[in-house]
Amino acid sequence: MKAKWDGKKKAVILTTVMTAVVLALRIVLMPMMQEAHTGRFRLSYIVIAVMLLTLIAAALLIRRSEKQPVVMAGPPLTAAACAGVLCGAVMAFGSLYEFFMWQFKGILPAPAMTKPGSLQYAVLTVSLAGGVLGGIFLVLLGLQWLQENRSRSGVFRLMALAPSLWIWFRLARYEMTYASAVNVTESFYDFVMLIFILLFLFSFARYVSGVGETPSKLLFWYALGTAMMAISAPLTRFGMYLLGNTAAYNSSELAGFIDLAVGLFALLFAYAQAFGKQAASVPADPPILAAAEEPPAAQTENLHE
Repeated sequence: MKAKWDGKKKAVILTTVMTAVVLALRIVLMPMMQEAHTGRFRLSYIVIAVMLLTLIAAALLIRRSEKQPVVMAGPPLTAAACAGVLCGAVMAFGSLYEFFMWQFKGILPAPAMTKPGSLQYAVLTVSLAGGVLGGIFLVLLGLQWLQENRSRSGVFRLMALAPSLWIWFRLARYEMTYASAVNVTESFYDFVMLIFILLFLFSFARYVSGVGETPSKLLFWYALGTAMMAISAPLTRFGMYLLGNTAAYNSSELAGFIDLAVGLFALLFAYAQAFGKQAASVPADPPILAAAEEPPAAQTENLHE
């Protein structure tokens, strides 16, 4: 059994290290990528190459892993469950904050629109509603994992789609803005981040709900990609804020604290998949119910008595 997990263990450790490397590279190289005549930021092919090579290496490491996702248990699951609760809380309260800023102060969440129409407002409404419901789902799921000390499928089948709804309509809103066509180089990293978050949350919804077959390698690889993108992007923006580089800070406005929370959850979920105990060591029913059930032989003896 240990040999089967070697690839996933190496992949998640590699991704953790390379996420820190990507973060350092982006903070150092981003101020150098600003064009003097336009003020816009160019792409760093060094950063792109490091990200791409990391994802390729992770895919090669997990190519012989389990075909189906693991039902997790043990301390790694506890860490993932706590991260899920935190991620859900940040997602729900962050979406509510954006809603109140929109309704009471007229400030729309990024990306900004000069003259949004009714369709844009509808897309934003659905995205924020999905964020609130998705946050509640992640909190409930994390609490269930903590209570049962294991993960299992076939739960929250409808609510599991809420995080995917949040990110899908958020991506659709981005495609409606000028930023998707004009500022391609500035929003490239954030766009890739949104794509990986969408892939991970959709596959995670299938894993939780138990609808269809979710290949373990794809779910695990999406989690690694999401972790690297969604952790490095918001922290890079925060680093630009600390350095006082306003132009660089504003150029990555799509990356926020919710994305960082999703990235941390994806990383710890990947660790739980790689290092968590198999569910075979965890009873399928709670101990109280198992103890309450009396074997048929014992029931027969009681009748004879």
